[in-house]
Order: sequence, then structure tokens, then C-alpha cells
Amino acid sequence: MFLDGIKSWSYKGEFFEDNINGNGKFKWNDQKIYNGSWVNNELSGYGILIDGNNKYIGYLENNMKNGYGASFYNSQNAILGFWQNDLIEGYAIIILINSNPEKNKKIIQISSEENDISSDENKSDFKYIKTLKGEIIKSNLEQDELNEFKLSKEYDDMIQLYNDKILPDFEQNLEESKSEENQSSSFFGNF
Repeated sequence: MFLDGIKSWSYKGEFFEDNINGNGKFKWNDQKIYNGSWVNNELSGYGILIDGNNKYIGYLENNMKNGYGASFYNSQNAILGFWQNDLIEGYAIIILINSNPEKNKKIIQISSEENDISSDENKSDFKYIKTLKGEIIKSNLEQDELNEFKLSKEYDDMIQLYNDKILPDFEQNLEESKSEENQSSSFFGNF
């Protein structure tokens, strides 16, 4: 489906009764893409939402981040947690993906009052731990609370979802992006 034949946005996927339902990929432009589950023309279910350099991989409902998911910022770090109406609710795990200490110095610092890394407008309190290769390097939790959180089912569920589904999808998405870039450059290289 294309808007009036213009390819500025497109959808390729499943429909039911003239609505986008099921799985599909919607491209608003080169910067904003969603590939995942739809219910009655709304982003609902598990999917990958790309908006510029920011990627969200996880669960959505009513076009908003709702459920467990991770936001990746400039491929340098991820914030993993339970989202409600686009904001993290409760605990978050900040994962430093790039293990280069020089690059890690440049990672956006998150205070306990900031919820959305990319925006100063949406702020709310949440508790977080920051990890590098599974080791906690910073936390705004008291030691007892941190120990309790690390032993909780919530922590296990978040880490398991991240390792089993979100991270592989993120890595596959990076590979697909590189492949698309190479195809584009080789196509234009023919002229």
C-alpha cells in the first residue's frame, strides 16, 4: 500500500477487513520504520520501531511502548524495562553495549528523574542499574533493594527477554541495515 502512489510512505504486510492487522512493515520515510504486530491500524504487540538513530524493540499497544522492551540510543546503550504509555514504570536496566571506555564516556547520563533519554519534556522517577557485560557499574538503588531486585523474577524476566529475543533482533536489524546500505551504494555505483 502506498499513499496516492507516492512512495514517501508504504506498508507491506497483512490486512483484515480493510485494516492493517497481523504482521507488517510500515515506512513513514527513511528515518521512521515499524516492523511488527498490528491491531486495527495501530502498533500493538511485539515489534521494532526505528526513528532516526533511536530504536525500540519490544511490546507496544495503542501506538505506544507498553510492556517489556528496550530502547537503543545511537547503538551505544540500551535502556531495558517495563514501559507504560511510552514511559518506564518501576525498574530499568541500562546496558552499555559498546565496551570501549572512551566511547562510554560519551554515553548520555541518566539521572533518576529522567525517563526519556531523548527528551527533557517527559520526566518521571524510576530506579535503575547500569551494567557493562553483565557487571553492575552504577545504580541508584540502595544495596538491599539492589540485592532484592537482582534476585527477583522481574529482573530474570527482563534479562531473559533481552538475551533471547531483543538483542538478537537488534543485531539482525543492524545487519539488515548494513545490507540495505550496501545494496543502495552498489546500485547507484552503476551509474
